[in-house]
Amino acid sequence: MLGDSVRAASIGSAVLERKGVLGKGLGFLIDLSLIIVCGILLSRLVWIVLAPASVVDLPDTSRNLSDRVDPGLIYQANPRILTEFNPFDRFVVETVEVVEEDAPETTLNLSIASIWASNDADSTFARIRRPDNSVGKFSVGDTVVSGVTIDRILSDRVILIRNGQREALYVSEMRVLGAVTPEGQPSIDPSPPSRLPSVGESGSTVSALNRSQNQQDRAPDNPGEPDLISSKSVTLGSLDEFNTAIDVLRRMGDDGRPEMVVTANTSADILDLVSIAPGDVLVSVNGRLFSEETPAELYEAMQQERVLTFVLRRGSQDFTRIITIEPGVGD
Repeated sequence: MLGDSVRAASIGSAVLERKGVLGKGLGFLIDLSLIIVCGILLSRLVWIVLAPASVVDLPDTSRNLSDRVDPGLIYQANPRILTEFNPFDRFVVETVEVVEEDAPETTLNLSIASIWASNDADSTFARIRRPDNSVGKFSVGDTVVSGVTIDRILSDRVILIRNGQREALYVSEMRVLGAVTPEGQPSIDPSPPSRLPSVGESGSTVSALNRSQNQQDRAPDNPGEPDLISSKSVTLGSLDEFNTAIDVLRRMGDDGRPEMVVTANTSADILDLVSIAPGDVLVSVNGRLFSEETPAELYEAMQQERVLTFVLRRGSQDFTRIITIEPGVGD
């Protein structure tokens, strides 16, 4: 027993030391097996790193689909189109202009202060003065007074719906001037009366407005524009005194741009005080053009201003009116 143990130990040491025939033979076999195992493991590792991902073979249906396409559905382009077609000489379908049916004039106690017409329905609105003398901004679909809504807003009138019936609210200047251009715009003579009313003739009303100063620089004599005051300054108690007293109409100017025209519906007292006349065109206020902004936008922007410099045009001449706002004036 003890001898067997000694013999096994000697064999093991002989193998490790590669001594003797037995040690060298067994050692060679062990080394060879270890090399083979390491080679297998190394090759497997390389395969795992370099091997492509698994691929699922799908049947190629493109050929089958092309075979099933109906030959009648295959369209071929005519090469003559590329040489003969002129995209700038196509037939354009004529659009039918919508004609507004005549509606009877309304008997409601309403008047149009101004109309801002646009191709965009969302930006089209009218400022309408109601029976309580308040002026509101209304768009299509809005209720002006109880039971009365706006159906359409045109350049010269507003179509109302009252008890299911359509009625027309015309700009008051149409009835005063009695003329309308072919485009439906009220015909307003830009030339003012032969002489503007004298400031001193306004009497108590001018005193109520309490003009604090009146600087007048008269322009050179012009037979076409008699007594045109090129510059004048007045003082009012609030912007609303001027805003509610003046009435304007939006129309297209000769240059194709919109312009705001003072109408005959403007208070005679404010015409006398500021020395303006129906037909005068409002060009700008404090550098902001009336042709680029709506009266409502300008009104909001001028709320905090204390000095308003208006540039107006009469015929071919520009002139200025400076309005100073002093709260409490006229109280």
